[in-house]
Amino acid sequence: MAVDVEAGKGVAGFQDGMVKVFTTSTLKCLRNIPTHSRDVSSVALLSGGENLLTASWDGTCRLWDLRRYKLVRTVAEFNQRIHSMAVLEDGSSVLLGLYNGEVIGISIDTNRGAAIEAHQDVVGALTFLPHTEAFASGGWDCMVRVWGPSHEQVDSHRLPTGVTGMCFSEHEGRLYVSSFSGAVTALDLDEALSSAGH
Repeated sequence: MAVDVEAGKGVAGFQDGMVKVFTTSTLKCLRNIPTHSRDVSSVALLSGGENLLTASWDGTCRLWDLRRYKLVRTVAEFNQRIHSMAVLEDGSSVLLGLYNGEVIGISIDTNRGAAIEAHQDVVGALTFLPHTEAFASGGWDCMVRVWGPSHEQVDSHRLPTGVTGMCFSEHEGRLYVSSFSGAVTALDLDEALSSAGH
């Protein structure tokens, strides 16, 4: 799910491949968009809520125009599930976490990308760190890894169980990570951020 409070718009992806576009003020459904043939794993709003990026278990990442509710183009296509996604603050690039443990970084404008062998199992979560192209990835292999802007690993942490979600608190310099055990772990990233040139 994603919301843009200033645009007054939100989007939610579902198992039937549909994305619901709704108003944040009333939660009224504006449109149901048939976006994918399998589960929608991630959604993100771009350009002040005018565009939508979706990722799915059907192996595709797609860019949509929310003014006309039309597909702009397929940004990436794989023959395996996309499980997680993160979008750079300016909307210029996207990270896709695959079921084979790879993270693919792709320019949304050019569709060009690079692959990183990030994990030994499903990439359960991704997040960009603020004001940089450095990012964190979490896998079902119980590892959390922090990557610099050139995709070099700068830090890693092992958790007791696989990673299901993560978000970064810029104010605290901490990465909050949820896992299959139901636990939430806070990781201090000050040293990793210094290594990443943050």
